Amino acid sequence: MIGFSALRALGRAWTADISLQGDWADDWDSLRREGGEVRLTQAGVEAHARAYYRDARLRGVRPFLGAFYLYYYQFENSGEDGNRARYSSAGPEAGFSSSF
Repeated sequence: MIGFSALRALGRAWTADISLQGDWADDWDSLRREGGEVRLTQAGVEAHARAYYRDARLRGVRPFLGAFYLYYYQFENSGEDGNRARYSSAGPEAGFSSSF
């Protein structure tokens, strides 16, 4: 897994946060047996672009608005069968982050 994150102050109350992370595990033993050894490959990408609102009166809670992208891939292969799954999603996001 490898990732990247960047923060930038946008005035006194707002912070921009851009993050990207990806992972890849190729052809390893899943330790399951279904018609023999099950070999597994997985990969994923997750990206976010968010704007956080900072206010001391919120006591460590930071609301945010932003956009995201998510991609996930999995392939399982054995002597019995092969299973493949893919998922991709993108869109707006809103929520909050807290620290204590």
